[in-house]
Amino acid sequence: MLNNKRYPICIKTIIIISLFVLSIFANCLVLNANESNFDFTISYNLQNNIVLDLSYNDFCQRQKPIPINRAAYSIHYKKLTKRSRLIANLSLVGQNISVVPQNIFNMINLRKLDLSDNKIREIPQEIVNLKNLREIKLNNNQLEVFPMALLDLPNLEVIELSNNKISALDANFSKLKNLKKIIISKNKISYINFLASNCQSLKQIDFSHNKIRDFEFANCPTSIENIDLTKNRISRISDAIKKLKGIKYLNLSDNYVKKLPKGFYKLIKLKELDISSNDISDLSNNISHFSSLRSLNIGANRLNVLPAAIKKMPALTVLKISHSKTRILPKQVFQIENLRTLDISGNHLVNLPKDFSKLKKLSELDISYNNFKKLPKDIFKLKNLKHLNCSYNFLTEIAKDIKHLKSIQTLNLSNNNILELPETISFLTNCKIILLASNKINYLPSALKQLYSLRVLDLRKNLLSNVEKQKVKKFLTKTRFIF
Repeated sequence: MLNNKRYPICIKTIIIISLFVLSIFANCLVLNANESNFDFTISYNLQNNIVLDLSYNDFCQRQKPIPINRAAYSIHYKKLTKRSRLIANLSLVGQNISVVPQNIFNMINLRKLDLSDNKIREIPQEIVNLKNLREIKLNNNQLEVFPMALLDLPNLEVIELSNNKISALDANFSKLKNLKKIIISKNKISYINFLASNCQSLKQIDFSHNKIRDFEFANCPTSIENIDLTKNRISRISDAIKKLKGIKYLNLSDNYVKKLPKGFYKLIKLKELDISSNDISDLSNNISHFSSLRSLNIGANRLNVLPAAIKKMPALTVLKISHSKTRILPKQVFQIENLRTLDISGNHLVNLPKDFSKLKKLSELDISYNNFKKLPKDIFKLKNLKHLNCSYNFLTEIAKDIKHLKSIQTLNLSNNNILELPETISFLTNCKIILLASNKINYLPSALKQLYSLRVLDLRKNLLSNVEKQKVKKFLTKTRFIF
């Protein structure tokens, strides 16, 4: 048995020796890592410290976090310089770094580098040392100029510079033969001279949320499949866009486009097209050339009529014509046989034509922000309807025929003048969400207890008494109520 007086001293000695051994073991893990490539990631924990991950997750989770110093890297990170050639993937996301650590430029086998969510203002020229770099992410930083040194990284495949302060892009990307994706959204780009016609591996371009006035599609490669230019200041689309015959996804929404050139209708591989929130007044019947188009958003334009040829688009399943200031729904809509999603919100509609019931495959319908005083009867004939949004109208009642919508899963009736719900609501046994906020309901029918699938019931801003609230809670024990 140990002497009681010496016992505390023994404990202290054991603790000191244990800490010393652990320290040596940790250093060994860092300095004697396997010769193959490994990942090195520094990330914040709740105490604004960093933790080290060298593919020894179980070990690291048992250790105290390594505090970050003012030079923006840890002591262990400094020791990694001897093994820097082994690092393949490096992440320094959210480390409050304003200067790229010099150690990085010695990592000649680095393939992926993520410096997002920092305060970096510029990228040093030394980054050209990273000849094997394939992916660089600098999202959410303070860059004011596009890092031209990136153009000398021949193996680069992905460039992400979203949410910076870049005001101009004048760059020739022809050296980047392997470039597949470039994202420079949410910057301040007003002048752009984007030269990438020789980058035949390039598939995706995202320059959305900038201030671009003129974009030259002729400078894009024919390999491009996805272009996002939403929320810019583009007023003209050149006929040269016709050369992009492989494009599948095109978003030009929220610009100032007035007219689409003839060459636009030669993009026959388009699958999704969004030209909403522009100033377009006319669409050509050549729109039928888009035989592969699945989704079309033409809302918030100056279109008085839809081209008759829209019914000849066999693949079209999603059509959005919201905020078009129309009082009568174009008859061409009812002739799109495979339509599954229809958005006619934000118009001046007071009723729907009888032909509306021809949309047998419709599963999603948005008629919000219109002038409906009652739900059109033809809606109740849509047996496959799963999601119905009737919010922000002038509905005072819900017809008993709602019982026919047995496939409905989401029902939004908020912001109307509804006084009560019909007993036939009990037939909506597949419904999971019912939104009834901002109405004039003061009574809830006992039929609600038949809605076994209901998970959310929003009853805010109604005239319900506490007694009514408690009653419905007893009916639906598995439902989340919002009062």
